[in-house]
Amino acid sequence: MKQRTFSDHTNIWKIVMIAALFVSIGMLLVFAFQQKTPIIEPVPGHKIFMREMKDLNPSLESQNELKQFVNDHDTIIGVNITAASFQHNTRTNVFFFSKIDEINKTSANGPSVIPLFNANAHQNERVVRLINGEFICYLTRDTAFGQLHPVLLTHSPIMCSISIPPGFGDFVGWINIHLSEVPTPIQLQTMRKFTEELSSSIYTRDVLKKSGDGHEGGSN
Repeated sequence: MKQRTFSDHTNIWKIVMIAALFVSIGMLLVFAFQQKTPIIEPVPGHKIFMREMKDLNPSLESQNELKQFVNDHDTIIGVNITAASFQHNTRTNVFFFSKIDEINKTSANGPSVIPLFNANAHQNERVVRLINGEFICYLTRDTAFGQLHPVLLTHSPIMCSISIPPGFGDFVGWINIHLSEVPTPIQLQTMRKFTEELSSSIYTRDVLKKSGDGHEGGSN
């Protein structure tokens, strides 16, 4: 009777499984890298454009819109706009409004131009996150604006910020929202929606129309 022989494929299967494992790891690393690259390469076809504005003074319409935003929300005590210049490495406070008179009077006396990036790594990280288009919230005492205007610390423990415009791409500055208390997750979602609308409105009205980027004329 003729004996049957069976081939041992164990080693082949081991090689196949190891190869499959390396492929899976490679795919996982590629995916992880893609999730970490918004600052390197944003949405395909769009690169960050750091516009140099001669000024970012909000129009009267924008100022009224910002004041109404503050007055309509009990937990918001004030708002300010900071213009960014990469060429000169400066951040300039171009608008401030608070419904607390003490803060309004004090903020008018502080310096309006300070370095955009400085030796403070924590504050630099905040600027980078804004450039990346994030909606961020920090303790007021840890922000440059809070340190320049300490009167804020007694009224506003938290400050949230959104870039102008919202999202990743063009970047001319940001809006700071000064809060009287720590917001809940639901309040944060609502605030983000409102501030994104504010930022888009200011960008369209006071940046694009002023520079004539594909929009019909209009001035401050």
